[in-house]
Amino acid sequence: PIIQSMEGWSCTRDGAYTMGGVTQGTYNRWRAKKGMGSADVCANLTRAQAKAIYYELFWVASGADRMPAQLALTVTDHYINTGKVSHLLAQCGTDVACFNRARVADYRTKGNCSLYCTAWVNRVNKIRKYSGG
Repeated sequence: PIIQSMEGWSCTRDGAYTMGGVTQGTYNRWRAKKGMGSADVCANLTRAQAKAIYYELFWVASGADRMPAQLALTVTDHYINTGKVSHLLAQCGTDVACFNRARVADYRTKGNCSLYCTAWVNRVNKIRKYSGG
């Protein structure tokens, strides 16, 4: 709920066709895993589906389900944006403050940082309120 609340519940084109933080590609991938065909994310995504997608494709896929809650929160948020967290976990272990600092540094290496870094760093700062780091 904390991470999803940062996404809002409206259809956007912020680099991808997105509803509630779920991109069209992610929605199609999740539906395919369920044996369903493609569907328009903005017209068809339900809040229950969004919750299941965040849990299955981000929380569990990032390994957050096996971590302390504070670390899991920031790991999942980074995984949503980048799809990769293992290099930061190798660098920081379970140190949440280190992980959050490493997230910001990682974002600054991205080619699309000029477009998204302000929003990404704002997310890290919001997550720090809950993760203690």
